[in-house]
Amino acid sequence: MVFEVKNPIPGFEDVTSVEITDTDNFFAKLSTKDRDEGKDAISMTLINPYSIDPSYDFILPTDLETLLEVKENSELRVYNVVVLNKTIEESAVNMLSPIVCNVTNKTIAQVILDPKKYPAYSPLESIGKLVQKNVFEVKGSILGFEDIKKVQISPVDTYLASMKSIESDEKHKTISFTLINPYVLRPDYDFSVPTPYQILLDLKDSSDIAVFNMVILNKTIEESGVNFLAPIVCNVKNKTLAQVILDPKNYPMYGHAEKIGDLIKKG
Repeated sequence: MVFEVKNPIPGFEDVTSVEITDTDNFFAKLSTKDRDEGKDAISMTLINPYSIDPSYDFILPTDLETLLEVKENSELRVYNVVVLNKTIEESAVNMLSPIVCNVTNKTIAQVILDPKKYPAYSPLESIGKLVQKNVFEVKGSILGFEDIKKVQISPVDTYLASMKSIESDEKHKTISFTLINPYVLRPDYDFSVPTPYQILLDLKDSSDIAVFNMVILNKTIEESGVNFLAPIVCNVKNKTLAQVILDPKNYPMYGHAEKIGDLIKKG
């Protein structure tokens, strides 16, 4: 996909358009031949930052929102530049200079974040260390998989994520689950985390919580179901999670296999 560069890329101020090609679910390539005479073409490796840090967040400055003509229905994508090393784990990501793409009108801009306002990010963060941030210790049993004690949660897209066992033995290596952010389907989704789970996960602040629900996959996403009665509750601060089993008598409005297509129609 070709994008018009609306804000000069530092070091490549002469570039007015770039092409971004996804190479897999997480990586992409940025390239261009549109440069001043005598200057080499650009080729950069990009990564979807949410695949390595689901909590990555920043505010798009108003002037860049205007430049990119961001509207309510605009589809935005975010990439970060990868500084390649011998292995992917040893390679680094520039988390302070995200590239924001408005897919709707095919425009792009690189955002330069102020490190004073974003002290949690740096221009050279190890992918290996960032990936480890997505690893959670299972403190409560996952139904049917009570022996799994450690998992990795990685975003697939804005709404879906995969949860994989990272146990080393053959029995567990291939076990994975598809999760969904329930609030994209049911903005009013709400439940109380029972006290035993709060103690188990050492929950002290609601901002430490991330919630996912299991997806029962079918031929299409619309035909697939969601289990709203057994949410996966994560403490993102201490990297622990538990599957909370809700009593259907207390939550009669939720089902264990609600069709995504039906939920989308309701929305």
